[in-house]
Order: sequence, then C-alpha cells, then structure tokens
Amino acid sequence: MQKPQLSIAMTSLYKKDGMEEALEDIVNVFDIEDRVYMLKSKKDETPSIVFSFGKLNNKNFGNVYFNIETDHWKSASNKIANVVSKQKKKSDSILIFEYGYEGAKAKLTCRTGDSKTVKSAMESIKDAIQSFAKLVEDKNIPSSKSMIYCGFDKKAKEYKIDRAVVLKPKFQEYIFNEKKSSWEKVNQKSKKS
Repeated sequence: MQKPQLSIAMTSLYKKDGMEEALEDIVNVFDIEDRVYMLKSKKDETPSIVFSFGKLNNKNFGNVYFNIETDHWKSASNKIANVVSKQKKKSDSILIFEYGYEGAKAKLTCRTGDSKTVKSAMESIKDAIQSFAKLVEDKNIPSSKSMIYCGFDKKAKEYKIDRAVVLKPKFQEYIFNEKKSSWEKVNQKSKKS
C-alpha cells in the first residue's frame, strides 16, 4: 500500500534539537521524501512546525487517519514533544496542522512549550480530522470553500473550532456555536469599532 504524503516545514531553530529522530518515525507511515523544509528564522522568531496533509478525500482519508494511530506516529509525537520542550526556555513553539477535505480547508494551531501538551495536540489530530470531515460531509460549514481555524484547548485536550472564513463571493467570517452545532456570522461593522 502506498503511504500518504505529508509535508513538514519547520523553522531552523529546530535543526540542532533532534528532529531527525522524529522524522525517522514519521517516514515509516508517511511519504515525506523531498517534503521536509527548513525555514530560515531569526533568533527572536517563534519556533514553528507545520504539518501539511494536503487534500484528503475518500481514497486517502482512511490511510491518514490509520497512520496517525500507529506506534510510529506516537513515537514521533514523543520525540517532537522533547524537541519543543527544549525550545521552551526561549519561547513557546507553534504547531500547525493543515489539510483540506472536499474543497474546504482546516488549519489547526497549538502554541505551547509543554511536552505533554505537544503529545496531546499531535494525538488529537485524528479526532480533529474526523470531526472536520463529518462537518464537511454533513454540509455543516458556511461554504464548501470555507477555511476553518481551530485552536488546541489544553484543558479539554482537543481542538476547538475558533472561526471560519469564506473569501468568495465576498469576505465573511463566522464563529461556531458548539451547543447548537451551527455557524453565526460575525458582524464586520461591530468588529471594526
């Protein structure tokens, strides 16, 4: 079976901190060949790692979901958590996970320096991907081309929807009402004041 593709971009602040070991685990479940990028960074810049799963669909969704449940992903999570915790002395790190599904896109962000939070954030991705796919399949998003932003809730140990943005036909921002499981437009005029 062909491994799903994964692109990883990280600031050069991680170069000396053992990311190679984590990548050795990830390469067992994802195709990352020629898809790992080191971004030049300044000393005062926030260390960041971006994981891009690309466009998910019915064919590759199961493979990505299954691979995130493997021991290789868990081992990589532990190693990345250790690397991030080393950066904590300087500043928190930002982990970003990006993917698309049926035209909609998701961007999940976790800002932390705590190794336990990093592990939780990486292991919670599978639930976030599944929840996002369900929202899209149920057509419970503002537009089929929505960009959904989520943040990691450290207490609940899960990703929570922050907002959605639709660019066409005109820019509109939405917030998600968890209790009603519905979207509400953000009034742009009141937001500016």
